[in-house]
Amino acid sequence: MKKLLGILCCTIATNSFADKLQFFNYADKIDNLLIKSDLEGDKPDQVYFNHKLLNLAIPDNDQFNLQAKSEIGKYTIYMLSSATHGVNKDPDICKFITTQDHKTALVSVNFPCPIDYNAQTINLVKGTLQVKIHNYAAPNYKFYADENDIAIYSYDPTGNKITKIQDFKSDAYYRNKYAKITAAQIYQIADKDSCVDDEGELSDSGVCNQGAKYCAILKFSHNIGNDKDARSLKKFCAQ
Repeated sequence: MKKLLGILCCTIATNSFADKLQFFNYADKIDNLLIKSDLEGDKPDQVYFNHKLLNLAIPDNDQFNLQAKSEIGKYTIYMLSSATHGVNKDPDICKFITTQDHKTALVSVNFPCPIDYNAQTINLVKGTLQVKIHNYAAPNYKFYADENDIAIYSYDPTGNKITKIQDFKSDAYYRNKYAKITAAQIYQIADKDSCVDDEGELSDSGVCNQGAKYCAILKFSHNIGNDKDARSLKKFCAQ
């Protein structure tokens, strides 16, 4: 069986008397929105609103989950996440489905999904929904991104429009940040990440993304030198 059915999560955030935000856990039906799943997992999910099949236009993504519902004035907004069956190396893609009359619905453009669905990542702000996306959850994400490296997307239901109001930190920021880092300091970062093995070498395990983070930082640095740590790091990244 591909997923659980319709379990409502207990988290509810309220921004004002009129506006509401609810979060769900594997819900597949709420109001007029229905996600039909093939229990064997062989066929793509189909998403219906008021018994009409929606064209979500997300290539290769065939598994959908209802993650949140918001009421902003006269608009009801549903947030769906999508993924592929099996092992998925790509980040999930999200969509908003918005209705005014509960008869017809508008589908938003694609945007990256957050890592979690809660009041820390999705907020009601002045008649819009704001979604915080950590770099780790974005397409073409950076292994070396800071913990606070986030982009913020704002959804305005009045125009069914998504706007990126804050972008991720630039490559120039990271080049400047790591320009003077030493090989020993890179090993300290790896050790903090539990990516140094018992012999003091960088781990090439999948959990450590084969050391991609530390090799990327190495390329930014102009201060590596040629000591033991530097030679070991260069050898590892040359593999």
